[in-house]
Amino acid sequence: MDCIPNKSGTICINCGWQWKLYPDPWPHHNCTNSPKLRPAADKLGLPDPLPPGLSQTVARYAAGQPLGPGDWLHLAILKWVGESPTRKCACQDRMIRMNKWGPAVCRERLDKIVGWMEGEAKKRGWWKYAVAVPGSQYFIKRMILKAIKNAEANQKLSSNAPSQQFPISSAGI
Repeated sequence: MDCIPNKSGTICINCGWQWKLYPDPWPHHNCTNSPKLRPAADKLGLPDPLPPGLSQTVARYAAGQPLGPGDWLHLAILKWVGESPTRKCACQDRMIRMNKWGPAVCRERLDKIVGWMEGEAKKRGWWKYAVAVPGSQYFIKRMILKAIKNAEANQKLSSNAPSQQFPISSAGI
């Protein structure tokens, strides 16, 4: 499988390989989505093979590094909708931004993140009619708050081994 470039064409959203000669055209490059990540992916409840864009998240999880709110939101979207970031969306960049912000800033900017999610949901046809139904913002907000809570809990557990961490669940969403 070839690497899949992000929106800016500089990094593979699947394995993290960086194309340093941007803006030259993206080359054919064999993606290195590692089978060593399978045990950690299983703990997170992810399918095999890993969906695009998750290798870096799973590698951090396997190494015992805390996952940020963007990572947890990405996992929730994958679980509920079955989609990962594509080259045509800003999801990967927003996930990284949320991780840099951390749980406290994401909580402050909750309405902005809800707006991102609504826009992406409408663009991709997620939840088909649910986005147009009153109360859909509540569901999206709960999903984001659950991701923030998972990130806060994960930060507290970051010194523990990955086996003591927890997979994302639908409980509380």
